[in-house]
Amino acid sequence: MLFISQNYTSKVDLWQMGALFSAFCAIATFLLCIFNREPETFFSGLSSKTAYRFCGLKSYEDKVSVQFKRCSLVHVNVLLRHGTRAPDSKSIKSFTDLHERLKESYNNGSPIPYKLLTHPIPFKNAAAKELLPRGFQEHDGLGRRFFNLMRQHFNFTIENVDFYSSSIDRCIASGRAFYNGFINGPTIKPIWNRTLYCGNEEIPNSCLLNNQLSEINNNDHYKKKNITINNYLLRFFADCKNYIENIEKNKSAIQEYYQFLNSNYIINSYENFIKRFNLKRENYTFDDLKIIFLACAYEVAAMDDYDDLSPWCSLLTPYDYPVWEYLADLKHYWRKSYGYELNYEQSCPLLGEIIQQIYNVAINFQKNNYSQNNPTLHRGSFWFGHAETILPIVAALGIFNNSIGHSTLHKLTADSFDERLRMIYDTDVPSPTMFRTSYIAPFAGNVAFLLYYCPDLEDSDNDLDKFRVKVLINEKTIAWPLASSIQPPTLDHPGETNASLTTILQYFNGCMPNNYDNNKVCSLHKTF
Repeated sequence: MLFISQNYTSKVDLWQMGALFSAFCAIATFLLCIFNREPETFFSGLSSKTAYRFCGLKSYEDKVSVQFKRCSLVHVNVLLRHGTRAPDSKSIKSFTDLHERLKESYNNGSPIPYKLLTHPIPFKNAAAKELLPRGFQEHDGLGRRFFNLMRQHFNFTIENVDFYSSSIDRCIASGRAFYNGFINGPTIKPIWNRTLYCGNEEIPNSCLLNNQLSEINNNDHYKKKNITINNYLLRFFADCKNYIENIEKNKSAIQEYYQFLNSNYIINSYENFIKRFNLKRENYTFDDLKIIFLACAYEVAAMDDYDDLSPWCSLLTPYDYPVWEYLADLKHYWRKSYGYELNYEQSCPLLGEIIQQIYNVAINFQKNNYSQNNPTLHRGSFWFGHAETILPIVAALGIFNNSIGHSTLHKLTADSFDERLRMIYDTDVPSPTMFRTSYIAPFAGNVAFLLYYCPDLEDSDNDLDKFRVKVLINEKTIAWPLASSIQPPTLDHPGETNASLTTILQYFNGCMPNNYDNNKVCSLHKTF
């Protein structure tokens, strides 16, 4: 439209062992030294359960980008995923079940690490999917950093900033933690009573941002600031029937995931697990290794800085983690990203609203003679959603697209694992054209749109050409193919860090609120 363009078994047959050795050699070629690097190398590869502080993304620096020598930051618009949360109840139950089976194997002589047996069941007493203390801290810190970014460039009041959230508790809690940091509140106490201050008769579609998070609640000025609930924009994936029926509920839509689940890489990981701990195959399946990967990831994300590493992490080897990460990424790619156009086309309402807000700010800035002292100027919007919100938006923007530099679409497939390893480990800087969930949507992941006015740019018939939009992913500059001076972009020049507002308005015209037809996209008329 307008963008850059089964079942499985858990048993292993002996005849596959020759192929297992080949798969092991392929992985070993690339991973021999990865765990000799900094610890973040391991922690940064846990797919959507990666902790924000361990996100391995590094800033991309292009050579021909507009230099912001006399550019002024005018507006900030940021989409954020909720912070680190507890697992869902199904996962917590699976941790308990697997722990019991591992304990039984230990009693039968298997060399299961004793520390695992005495370790509490991960999140057994946590409220399922609720924001954890680490999640509060992540957003409190983000709020402070974005406030400092804005204050470095212009003065503003809280009335010039808007906050939006999905109706899900962990998103509202993330917004409140962010707000506490944004107003420089005292150190946040990660306690939140979700029954208070939401959806009363006076503000049925809002929640008060202050909810006994800090002493600053005594200030009546801040008590009046609300966060607007908007599921249509932030949970578009939950209401798009075409997407739900044809992709989310359709197992054939993620056939690459199932194909990789039966690959030699997975089989090798499973066989290694069985042999290392002298386990009986009939008691353990591939799914158990997925559970181990999840338990490790959740505990790493939630742990304090000085905590010991979760013993669950020791059940997998350095060779296993990239395999299970890739399996998770295949599902995210095909269900939430470039796999199908509908995945990201349905994000148009949110993306269009963000661009519309940016455009309105530019027009207002023009009408007031480009004055930073304009008291009516909208200075910022902060949106709190989900991984399912961020991944489609990033795909709609064309960022981290594996097809860049290829003459045809270059999809993420079950056969692309070796290529993924090369892209990660052949360079110290993550590839700007590589889809990797941990770089895009870790816990508290974010996409920031920064509007600049650059008066020194070459004269143009369109004054909007002097407005530039820089996109940051997780506070890092990225290569934006849309902004590339070389079209189509190449692997040597995959994009630039910012694009003109004129280019953005033209490219995403079909997404703008007055042009996008949600019924046309989301009604049940398409099949895959």
